[in-house]
Amino acid sequence: MKKKKWVWFIGILTIAVLSIIFYQWFSMESSKTISEQEASELVTTKYSGKISQVQLTEDDYIIKLEKNSGLYEVKVNIHTGEISSLTQIKKNQTNIGKNNVLNEEQIKRIATSAGTGKLESLTQTLLNNQLIFTAVLVEKHQRTYVKVDAHTGKVLSINTEKLNEPSKRITKQEAIKIAIRQVPGEVDEVKIKSIDNLTYYFVEIDTKDDREATIQIQAITGEVKSVTWDD
Repeated sequence: MKKKKWVWFIGILTIAVLSIIFYQWFSMESSKTISEQEASELVTTKYSGKISQVQLTEDDYIIKLEKNSGLYEVKVNIHTGEISSLTQIKKNQTNIGKNNVLNEEQIKRIATSAGTGKLESLTQTLLNNQLIFTAVLVEKHQRTYVKVDAHTGKVLSINTEKLNEPSKRITKQEAIKIAIRQVPGEVDEVKIKSIDNLTYYFVEIDTKDDREATIQIQAITGEVKSVTWDD
């Protein structure tokens, strides 16, 4: 019976010792990390480019890689050396749209052939790395927008909007009457200003108690938009 107990004891002790040895070995293996230089060499070997920055986190090296096409962020596991991700964080637009671009005269001819009206403006924008010219053509009752690929000359879209007849503006005297109804007093000055493509009258009135008010009136609707007091 005692012999059996000793066998059990030795077996358990052996398992415990092996467990400790395995744990220490595993801990040593898991604690091994690759160096910053090794991580950088892994990245430049797999992807051509220039390393501009290396940042160490808990489990990864975050490496900034500069390439002709832009700036990339590469994650390298510090234990295994495995590249877990490659993400472009900035596109290099230095050379985009500069080569083989049609000139404005060519774009104008394409746009005016595709739409109708007199050329009002021509602008260029960069959309998803595609250089696009937008021509605005105007005739009596409509405005047409023609988008043209700057490289191929292909007409990408044509959109037309109807132009409404200009609304009749209230007169200066009508604006004064509206202002006096709002703030009784003597009119000092009337100005007309355009804000966000809308026209307003600004009527300055001196009141009997020596205060000055400026009444902002929408020139089409006659609506009082604001009253500002100058104390």
